[in-house]
Amino acid sequence: MTRARALLIGVVMLSAPMGGCLLSSDTASDQASNWTEDGDSGPGLTATLGDPDTSGADDWPGPFDNDPETYDLDDDGIQEVIAHSNDADVHIYDPQSGTELATLSPHYPPAWHIQRILNSPAAAVMEPGQPPTVVVTNHAGYVSAWQVNPDAGGEDEIAFDKRWENRLTNCNDSPSMDAGPVLADLDGDDTLEILVQTEEQGIYGLDTDGSTMWNHCWGAGNAEPVATDLAGEGSVEAVFASDAGLITVFDAASGNPLWTFDAAEHMDPASVTVAPTVADLDGEEPKEILFTARNATHDVEGQYDRNRMGIFAIHGDRTNGSSELVWLREPAWANPMSYTRLVVDDVDDDGSPDIFGMDWNTIGHRPGNWERLGPAHVFRLDATGDDVWMREIDTWWSNQNIVLGDFDPDPDQELLLNAPVDGNDGVWRLSTEDGRAEGFLSLHPWKMLRAPHPVDVDGDDTVELITPVRPADESLERGALLVHDLAVPLNATLPAPRQVQPIED
Repeated sequence: MTRARALLIGVVMLSAPMGGCLLSSDTASDQASNWTEDGDSGPGLTATLGDPDTSGADDWPGPFDNDPETYDLDDDGIQEVIAHSNDADVHIYDPQSGTELATLSPHYPPAWHIQRILNSPAAAVMEPGQPPTVVVTNHAGYVSAWQVNPDAGGEDEIAFDKRWENRLTNCNDSPSMDAGPVLADLDGDDTLEILVQTEEQGIYGLDTDGSTMWNHCWGAGNAEPVATDLAGEGSVEAVFASDAGLITVFDAASGNPLWTFDAAEHMDPASVTVAPTVADLDGEEPKEILFTARNATHDVEGQYDRNRMGIFAIHGDRTNGSSELVWLREPAWANPMSYTRLVVDDVDDDGSPDIFGMDWNTIGHRPGNWERLGPAHVFRLDATGDDVWMREIDTWWSNQNIVLGDFDPDPDQELLLNAPVDGNDGVWRLSTEDGRAEGFLSLHPWKMLRAPHPVDVDGDDTVELITPVRPADESLERGALLVHDLAVPLNATLPAPRQVQPIED
């Protein structure tokens, strides 16, 4: 690592309101994983998934505007990359060769308008002894299940059987959906079921065969559900967050509501845009639910800077239906909203969890029009919600997740997030101790769409980053997934509620 440089690097400004050096002063390392802060060296690019030169397809796919899934679908020891594109197809790639192994095409109604597809796919073994299944939700409210057919396909192909496809019309004749599916054993029958929600109204628990276990025609939204055991009693709860600020906890097997919390009592409109995070903040049951909510009550453009998002920690009691606000922060430095899921881990091993997040540098669509408000803010809070540090990140559009893990040769965890340098987009690595910049991975000539996904794709116990990108030249309507080899052991805290443990045969 080269010595610290000036605070301003291109168009990236990392402010230090609490003092301290912003750039790492570690000595240079021969390991490619020890990135330099100017991006001159760093992890090697091993594949560009979607490139027709390697995929075998006739053209590039559309942009991938959601988080990819990885799963060893054909039991060859390699994690395939499963990504949902704005071209309405799900593309499945070999992350080493770049070959497109399969394309899944969910159904859409005639003339259905698609601008962006935010639905992330999910993959798992749904029933013991069965091949893996890819579950897809789409923009028109369809849920489909595609199971691997091990008796078909070939060396460069994975064959699938479409098991079922249902549109969730119980609450709306023409639903839309942005949330991805969440796979979990909801009722203790050793098979995986599915949690989903539509955008307008409609909360669902679906059985393995796609039939409806239960549903409620309540206000829903964009956030993925969460399946969890809040009280540590062995039962599963389903947590849903709505665009109206309502957090609802259900018994996952029956769908019976257990308790609710209304963030709209504290701010307006209180939209919860991404999945809540479940964590134990105080060492006592029940666990807490953490989330961010939008606060944008002023409709005068010059007053947008008066809006501050809320950061909530709540918990409830399933036995009596009560809920409690543990703490609420409306930081003076924050923008009105966030599209980044909170990540919680004890990074300094002091026995108390740390909370990491980032705001979105816009007021949103109402009362604004997605105006960029200036820098974004990445932050670390303690378990009581107080600031440990905050850093300004002068990025273009801070609507991606952040990733927590150990991504360099030292034993400490780092934070990965998106921001450019000298007009070139890329991934910053920040110290979790104080937020100082430690390195930059340039993605030039691409622009990052969603957070890098850390995974050991080839079973060698080291991590690759898989990053959804689109060309910096936005006149090119194409997408790709960049695979970088970090050459360090995989140790990451993933903000992905749709991921589940595979069922044992």
